[in-house]
Amino acid sequence: MGMKVTMDTIIMESKMSNPFSVVKNTRMSWSKYLQENIKEVQVQFADEEPSWIPYTTLLAIQKYQNNM
Repeated sequence: MGMKVTMDTIIMESKMSNPFSVVKNTRMSWSKYLQENIKEVQVQFADEEPSWIPYTTLLAIQKYQNNM
């Protein structure tokens, strides 16, 4: 018996996928502007060059995507 694939199934699977699968690496970095250490993550969403962004920015992106 085959599994029936519906739009609800696709949406549920996309929300269940690992939210950190785009993270390639992490590091702590000193921010002169904030005068504190910040956690950065290296992300790659497709075949573009990986980029370092603040960890909090990644969390905000994921929260935004989940609310769509």
